[in-house]
Amino acid sequence: MNRFESVLEKLCALKGAVDDLVTKGGGNRRCAEITERQRHQAFQEFRSVDHMDKWPNLKDIALIEAKRKSPVITRELARHLGYELVKVPEASRPADWSRAVGSLSKETGEALNVVLQAFATGSKIDADEIKRWHIDGELDEAIIALLRVKVMVEREVDEAQNGD
Repeated sequence: MNRFESVLEKLCALKGAVDDLVTKGGGNRRCAEITERQRHQAFQEFRSVDHMDKWPNLKDIALIEAKRKSPVITRELARHLGYELVKVPEASRPADWSRAVGSLSKETGEALNVVLQAFATGSKIDADEIKRWHIDGELDEAIIALLRVKVMVEREVDEAQNGD
């Protein structure tokens, strides 16, 4: 794939994300209301690969993503840059730190176990094995558990610094 094809592929993926955002945002008319645009037809152009020169501005994206609590474009941009966008979980101060860390250990252990089980059948994991072993879900649960502990530790540090 040459550089032009790579850029075009990424732009088409972004158009797909715009289409998804407009759909989740309630359609062309609803997105126009959210962003206070005069022309709802603009959103049809934004989501169409036939209009590669038409894109929503950052304010439009921010307003729709905030209204729908769904960072569709932000997630796609992060993915293109090699990042994974993950919602930070709610976390309260644990009554028992050993139980909180134990939960983390359980989640990460389960995730690693399903990966090892999938590899037991060969040297590669294919899409069927990812589905069969629920690998994505297990890894997501482990990431969320890690983030929850990170948030709890950061809260402890903040409280210690603020004298709470």
